[in-house]
Amino acid sequence: MKSDNRLLTLDVARGFAAICVVLHHWPVFFYVTEYGAPRESFPLLRLLAPIYDKGWLGADFFFVLSGAIFFIKYARTIADGDVSARQFFILRFSRLAPLHYATLILTIVLQVFLFLLFDRFVLYRENLDQWHFLANLLFIQNWGFIPSLSVVPFNPPSWSISIEALLYIAFFVLLRYVPVNIFYLLAIAVAGLGLVHADINMPLGRGLWCFFIGGALTWFYTQRRRIERSKPELYGTAALLLALIVFMPRSESSAPTGPLTTNIETASYALYTGFFAVLVCCLAFLDGVLHRVMKPLSFLGDISYSTYLLHYPLQLAFIAAVTLFGGSYEPALFRSSWMMLLFLGTLIAVSLLSFRGFEVPFKKVLRQSFLRKKPVAESVALS
Repeated sequence: MKSDNRLLTLDVARGFAAICVVLHHWPVFFYVTEYGAPRESFPLLRLLAPIYDKGWLGADFFFVLSGAIFFIKYARTIADGDVSARQFFILRFSRLAPLHYATLILTIVLQVFLFLLFDRFVLYRENLDQWHFLANLLFIQNWGFIPSLSVVPFNPPSWSISIEALLYIAFFVLLRYVPVNIFYLLAIAVAGLGLVHADINMPLGRGLWCFFIGGALTWFYTQRRRIERSKPELYGTAALLLALIVFMPRSESSAPTGPLTTNIETASYALYTGFFAVLVCCLAFLDGVLHRVMKPLSFLGDISYSTYLLHYPLQLAFIAAVTLFGGSYEPALFRSSWMMLLFLGTLIAVSLLSFRGFEVPFKKVLRQSFLRKKPVAESVALS
């Protein structure tokens, strides 16, 4: 086992998934003036067309990956009582909360500034009120208590953080009080897919399906195999991974703003996310041979949470900057590949600063303040 005890293949995959979500949201720049833009004007369309179409699935990949890593790293320690509920939730809260709260406040400040420029809030401007703010503070904005949240106000990507928090609770309770069984894990996953199909709290359905299908497959696999493998098994896994990438279904699709009510739509979604679960297993399997190769890119995994939550506030900041320096907002600027590269470079730089200068220090302070002793699983948790 590696000395840093990290599966860098999964870290890097998480980083690329975050970038896919960012690029999928690039057309948001064309809706500030509510006229949109033809697809042909999107920058680097030939290269990024699959991401413009399917990048929304990056959030589902996060759920699959979370399920896989949590079952790899936490299943035994929670079941054996080595990690208490208090320790587990402080570990997770200290990782999620500082940046979530910071981006929540930052988004409000930027929206107020943009209101002064445009005489209205821009982009996701529905439900910007005290009740939705309170829901964001409590991480419950997408638990189903507030039916008007079809579009998440404030910092929209935080919808998945809300679902992630609920999944952590379900995960801990199940692992602590119910013996792990592949059949009930699959039953929970299928129930989540049913919620997606019936459009009954689609965010929760996506989270349950992806988290538990990723966890079930990974748990089942790791019960019978170790991460370090023999060469024939490694070659077989590499061949499977290549085949998955080559034959992965491709089709144009927008984000699921409505229910996936047809069997074909639901089956297509299940196929993509099921592919993610197998992909995660393959990447974990291959980490032993790819660990050194992945190391230079490991920073993408470190900043994936920062990249994900900061990209919307940064979009608001770019909108404000273009308006201020140009005298008016000109969406055509965002048809340029150079503007996209500038935005991505700025986002990565800001995310690195956030991770190293804000998130890690806050996380350490919270854990030192509220944890009496270092839990067994802290060193291998989703840091």
